[in-house]
Amino acid sequence: MLFILKSKSALFGVVGFFLFSCSSTNVVEHVSVSAASEEAQSMEATLRAYFEPIEAMKDFSGVIRVQRGDELIVETRFGYSNIEDQLLHSDSTRFAAGSITKSMTGALLLSLESAGHLDLASSVSRYVPEYKDGARMTVDQVLRHSAGLPRDVPVSHRETFGEDGIVGWLNRQDLVGEPGANYAYSNVGYELLALICERVANTSYPELVTAHVLNPLGLTDSTVETNRYSEAENIAVGYSAGPAPVDLRPAPVVPIATGAEGLVATAADLIGWMRAIVISEHVNLLDEEASELGLVKTTEYEGRQVYRLQGATRGYGASTLAIPEDDIYVVMAANIEAYPLFGAEPTLLALVYGEKPGPAPLRSETAELSDVHRALIGVYEHPEFGPVQISEQGDGLYITFLEPGWVHYLSPTADGALVLRLLNSRFFRTPDGVAHATQSLIGRKPQIFELVSAESANSE
Repeated sequence: MLFILKSKSALFGVVGFFLFSCSSTNVVEHVSVSAASEEAQSMEATLRAYFEPIEAMKDFSGVIRVQRGDELIVETRFGYSNIEDQLLHSDSTRFAAGSITKSMTGALLLSLESAGHLDLASSVSRYVPEYKDGARMTVDQVLRHSAGLPRDVPVSHRETFGEDGIVGWLNRQDLVGEPGANYAYSNVGYELLALICERVANTSYPELVTAHVLNPLGLTDSTVETNRYSEAENIAVGYSAGPAPVDLRPAPVVPIATGAEGLVATAADLIGWMRAIVISEHVNLLDEEASELGLVKTTEYEGRQVYRLQGATRGYGASTLAIPEDDIYVVMAANIEAYPLFGAEPTLLALVYGEKPGPAPLRSETAELSDVHRALIGVYEHPEFGPVQISEQGDGLYITFLEPGWVHYLSPTADGALVLRLLNSRFFRTPDGVAHATQSLIGRKPQIFELVSAESANSE
């Protein structure tokens, strides 16, 4: 098979899958738009073989699109944009893009600086004088995630915001590090940047992004939401794990962290945005320091430089990849929050380039909840997630990440384990009664952790 992009002559295809069928005989027919070539058909079969098992487990729904420059090679749609109404994805389906919004916030800041509205080297206090720590950090440090700001606002805290909003909350918090000293990823920081943009331009953040970023680039199928994603036109319904037999439910509605998230876009517009970044059209986020302005990350694939934008929020996620050497762009946009959203990019590129990685990691099928599963109820210290709590809440067992307050449904399996489908992480007890967790992500070696119960930790 010829999928060798070194000669820039390969053609691509991706696949349509069956999703959300109650049995293997209920097949949803999807339309794949692709080049009519043997290579494209072979690539489509390669990707089908890899992703179909994941789709069958209801852990992926969305769109994969591949372009060479501005030329469409293939757009393939998986599953439904709305399960309840049996609506398939289309070329106008929009997805919430999570942290990809940060790159637009970065571009907006640079545009406003170029127009003389602000100075990135100035202290935050120049624009937000009421913030108690604003004099200790610059706008540029916030942009580069080096201001020492907290990562997130816990969900329970955001529900009690007053009129002073994000600044009032920050005034009640300590910094997590010395400004300028170290990288510390911060969604809170980008909320602060959105506020700064609004103040210096006396215009709302969505209006600014539309005027300075979306409209100049012709990204007319994108919007910025600040209230609820469901208010966006043509947006797919976002889903998260839920009880059998459906195994899914509409994702919980959470407040949008304006500036850190809020972008809603089609797959085509997500590639259009990445192309603008790569060719520096109306935006220059690829600075000489390569310091990930707006979370534009750089890596390599088979000796080629790769640019990557990735974002996720409740019910949605998207990842956009660019290989400038071959003028190739790939986007995966999804409306199920599950493990394919995290770390699958190298495998996706391998498939696009004609490689055949090992089989995808799959979770076990959902089973009926039993007392064996309930025996995992408790509070644990997870070496990567921090303190977590497994508890029963009405229709099943849930895991709560105690520090940020995130809550996710746990799918019970026949062997007595609980699966956090967001990260394909299994929680179980070994025969000696010790709690463990495994994690199996696409393209990564499986990991296993021993969990220490809070009771054990407190008694030591």
